[in-house]
Amino acid sequence: MKTLLLFTGVATFIVLTVADADCTGKEFDKDVKQYEWCLAKGYSPTIDSCKAAGEGKLSTKQSKKCKKAENSLKKCNYDCRVQTGIKGGWVRIPGGLTRISKGNAGIWGVNAANNIFRLNPDGQSWTMISGGLVHVSSGASVWGVNKNDNIFRYQGNNVWEQIPGGLTHVDVSNKDHVWGVNRNRYIYRRVGSTWVKIEGGLKQISVGESGVWGIAPDNSIFYREGTYGDKDTSGSAWKKVPGNLTWVSSGSDLVVGVNSAGNIYYRKGITAENPTGTEWVKVPGGLWQIDVNGDEVVGTNSVHNIFKSPVGPV
Repeated sequence: MKTLLLFTGVATFIVLTVADADCTGKEFDKDVKQYEWCLAKGYSPTIDSCKAAGEGKLSTKQSKKCKKAENSLKKCNYDCRVQTGIKGGWVRIPGGLTRISKGNAGIWGVNAANNIFRLNPDGQSWTMISGGLVHVSSGASVWGVNKNDNIFRYQGNNVWEQIPGGLTHVDVSNKDHVWGVNRNRYIYRRVGSTWVKIEGGLKQISVGESGVWGIAPDNSIFYREGTYGDKDTSGSAWKKVPGNLTWVSSGSDLVVGVNSAGNIYYRKGITAENPTGTEWVKVPGGLWQIDVNGDEVVGTNSVHNIFKSPVGPV
């Protein structure tokens, strides 16, 4: 409750008691249900994240009820977007890999012998691709690096094109934006046919719909401001995010990661308005490396077993 003192003249005060917005109780739940009904009936929302799901006509009385519910939800910063996370229930994929990546180009991985594999449509078998890499990344295209820090882009038909430069880690998004880091922890972004150096120092980097995220040598976590939405930009600055991880992956309004103990986390509350989210949520399981794309997370553990888990509302 809030108490307000209003001066009305000649030392006269009126005391008003104003109720705080109830964002957790029965009234809030009632407003949410009312608003969902309104959207389903075609109500035009003024909350940016909400969209009308129907085309029905509302009466004046119904519209007033919808507006009242909407105003109450605005006070609670209501967001129509559903929080997604790792659902758990890890399922093992046959095979053994040290690194795995999932993107629009499919699921790719490399093993301890630097052999390269692509998962077949049956989801149970792998096709070996020529070449030798220590790391591979799947997005709109497929990129990788070998043990000598040489960079390669897949051309199809078992052909790799070597790209000038030297990196220890490279990542490509579903919009074909490429970032990487080298042995000195320098950060680079691919612009046209050249590498542009970005300030800072990271040992691992990920670019996706939730923007560019990276891990520093001390396992601290950083987000590149201005990159949310997989924008074609270098961003403006690095923002430190609480926590410590050894690997991070940027998905659609979802960032996942693992720490040095193999614990698995996803970042809650990521939106365009708050691209760094609100907190890390631990989920069951143990992985050494992880990647997220669309509705699925894939990863490998310390003994090179491969796992997948669905992404969905949590």
